[in-house]
This record gives sequence, C-alpha cells and structure tokens, in this order.
Amino acid sequence: MARVNLTKAVFLYIVIYIIVFGASYLYYLHRTEVVIYDTNFIVGDHVGFDLNSSVITFGMVTPAGSASRGINILESDVARHAKLYARGDVSKFISTSQHSVYVAPDSAQEIMLDVSIPVDLSFGNYSGKVKVVLLTD
Repeated sequence: MARVNLTKAVFLYIVIYIIVFGASYLYYLHRTEVVIYDTNFIVGDHVGFDLNSSVITFGMVTPAGSASRGINILESDVARHAKLYARGDVSKFISTSQHSVYVAPDSAQEIMLDVSIPVDLSFGNYSGKVKVVLLTD
C-alpha cells in the first residue's frame, strides 16, 4: 500500500515539474512587449495640426471631421504580431482597419489610426491611451 502511494506521489511530482517548466518555456518562447502612447485630440471650430512624435495627437478636428495618424512598428529579426487597444475618452472615436497586424522578420509596418468626430460632439480636449502589444513568434 505504501509503495502505491509513493508511486503516485512521484508521478504527481513529475507531472507538476513538467507543467511548471513547460509553462516557463512557453513564457520565454513567446516574448511580449507593451508600448503605451498618450493620445489626444481637440474638437474645435477650425483644423489644427500637431506633429509631436512622442504622443499620438490628432491636433484640432472640427465636428463631423476626421484625422489620421500612423504608428510605425519597426523591423525586428523575428516575426511579431501587433495588437492595438484604445482606452479613455478617445476610445469611442478612434478606429483602425488593422487591430491585429503580422509583421514579418526584417520588415516594418505602419498601422493607421483614424479619429472620426460626430457632428454633435462638444468642443474640448479628449485624451486617452493607445496600447500596442507586440507578441514575438
């Protein structure tokens, strides 16, 4: 009876060992990089440009207007998948045709973000974040 319990315990430890090290291997195999950009636009009575490259800013946009900005996913020696998420005030107005993009090794990719302002949106500053998650294959 004791021998059966010992065999079960050894088997259980082996299974736990395989699961823990297998999960660790998968974690390091699929590296993840997260980049968060401050994002904003102003709704006003005329169009204005802002070429700041450290944030995603659409400048001043009129009601019923739109603006576009691009995010460059730089080249890497490995393939990556980029996924985009918007948060905050801007999330209701930002769209992209590419929420998930495959970037081949040694190539770059530009992802365009568009902001569309409803005709009845109040004048003011709108801000939030755009999160880019890069998953390495």
